[in-house]
Amino acid sequence: MTANNGSLVYTELGFGVAEHRFFYFQKIQSVFSTFMDLSWQYSLCERRMACTDCYLEILQKNPLKHFRVYRYDGFIVFDQPNQEMRNVTHPAKQSPAVWLSLLWLAVIPVLNIFYGYLNHPTEHVYSLVTDLDRLTPFVPSFIIPYVLWYPFKAAVLIGLAFKDRAVYYRTLLALCGGLVLAYIVYALFQTTVPRPEALDEKGVLNRMIWFVYSHDEPFNCFPSIHVLTSYLMLRGARVFGRTIRWAATIMSILIIASTVLIKQHVLADVVGGILAGELLFRSAGIAVSFLRGHRMRQTLKGGERHISAE
Repeated sequence: MTANNGSLVYTELGFGVAEHRFFYFQKIQSVFSTFMDLSWQYSLCERRMACTDCYLEILQKNPLKHFRVYRYDGFIVFDQPNQEMRNVTHPAKQSPAVWLSLLWLAVIPVLNIFYGYLNHPTEHVYSLVTDLDRLTPFVPSFIIPYVLWYPFKAAVLIGLAFKDRAVYYRTLLALCGGLVLAYIVYALFQTTVPRPEALDEKGVLNRMIWFVYSHDEPFNCFPSIHVLTSYLMLRGARVFGRTIRWAATIMSILIIASTVLIKQHVLADVVGGILAGELLFRSAGIAVSFLRGHRMRQTLKGGERHISAE
């Protein structure tokens, strides 16, 4: 955030907060109006509900024209952050950390090992086919978005790691949780989907479909992992710019549609995948926010001890 006067301080933090916080932001504004010609490494304000007992520590450095404002649970951090604070508030700019975070993608192929063990008929195999599924046409051309699912999810996750590491971890955590949830359902409630009986083996598209059919038994259907993960990519891609966001959205929709149009899944599998994806994405968001908030509080408390020592 760039500011020429202190009036932007509480505006950036937002007016849609409790009244006592707004009053407190006004007190911060008055301090900025007085010390705008100074620069601070960082400053901490401990938030008080009544706003009658607060303190403000200012560290003088060099003249500065720009400052940032951050609001975290229990603390307000403003002005130019030091390197430790920048690592927390702008993690995607730390390229070594980004590359290390990509190592967590290795969890996905490890979890996929269980898919093969579960992809076979059990004592009880159920069918969720409806009349609407029987009316759904078989469209061989949709094998293309179906197989593009593999590089698509990898590209989105890698892009998220560089764009917004919090959303990356949230999406990855939801994806891994979705795999675990799906495998539990497959073990307890195995379903199957009937495939076309007279499929011509001529043509590139038909050969691609035969390849998929030969490497993936018609089980492990509900919920659809293709749908679940594509929906998660759609949700995570919202942090990208408009072009990439729309491209990811269209690709996700095509992949989801392909699961029923090449007879890999039925509509119930699609609904189950979307509902599971939304639930897991929300749950992962709560988990990541809690962990990041805990880390931020630890960082701020460390900075507060440093200021007190000064």
